[in-house]
Amino acid sequence: MLSRKIRRTPHSPVPQITVSYNIVPQANLRSADLREADLRSANLREADLRSANLSWAFLNWADLRSADLRKANLRSADLREADLRKANLRGAFLNWADLRSADLREAFLSGAKYNAQTMFPEGFDPKTAGMIKQE
Repeated sequence: MLSRKIRRTPHSPVPQITVSYNIVPQANLRSADLREADLRSANLREADLRSANLSWAFLNWADLRSADLRKANLRSADLREADLRKANLRGAFLNWADLRSADLREAFLSGAKYNAQTMFPEGFDPKTAGMIKQE
């Protein structure tokens, strides 16, 4: 069950969405607009997040194992400590994303886009992972 509370912040025309972490694994959130969503510690295991807008989302400690994030917009998303093992991030947009301490083991990152401001876990090489650097 996806539980959410929507509130507007005074300086943002986009509603602030707070999602509790009782999301059903394998949730269908394809093309969902989750901009600025608070998904900290969310259970998004095997979720369909293809083409979802997760820009500026808080995904710290989220369980995204085997999630389908193909072509998802993760610009400026906070993914610190997120579990992305075996997640499919092919073609995802990761410009300005913070992936420090994220678990990227066996993640599919070929064609994912990043820029100089994208932060990766220590020792991670985006080029070796097949990612595309944008200027």
